[in-house]
Amino acid sequence: MTSEHQALLPDDIPDKWLERIRAVVRAEKPSFWQTVIASSLVATLIGVGFSYLANRDLENVKARLELQKDNVRSRVAAYSKLSQSLVKFADKVEGFANFVQIVNRTKPDNKSVEHIQHELSTVGQAEQDLDSARNDPVLNGSHAQQRVQECLSQLNPALADARRDPSASVPRLESAAAEMRNIATAIQGDISAEISGIR
Repeated sequence: MTSEHQALLPDDIPDKWLERIRAVVRAEKPSFWQTVIASSLVATLIGVGFSYLANRDLENVKARLELQKDNVRSRVAAYSKLSQSLVKFADKVEGFANFVQIVNRTKPDNKSVEHIQHELSTVGQAEQDLDSARNDPVLNGSHAQQRVQECLSQLNPALADARRDPSASVPRLESAAAEMRNIATAIQGDISAEISGIR
């Protein structure tokens, strides 16, 4: 101890009193190991508490991100299927319109009428595939689904007319095929937006 902090005791204090004073001072003064153990225990408890909270929050974030990624994957798959079905349907409609134009350049016979009906049935099958893709529950209420529905509602009367008079329906079929390709391109943009929307 420095001289300014020293306590001066009188020389005539009994030894018994001095021993008691020393015992009290020793008892109140924590030992080095007690201090280390107590501070380590408190630090460990605080660390465990924060670690638990941080891990719980991290697990929640990871679970939310996985769920979001699964949702995006299913939406991207549905959009891709719709886009592919649109392109396939547009190809079939365009192919049918081209075939009708080719047949009209020659004198139609029974065989060409059968081919036209066959081509029209392949268009119908492609439309069923498109309807299946369009009605995917993941796409309910989407802009792409609405645009496809609008296009089909305009195209279906032209397809019905094509059964009676294929030549008269060609311009409307070609226009509808072009619109379907535009929708397919827009869907690709929707897919990009879905992918970039993952946070």
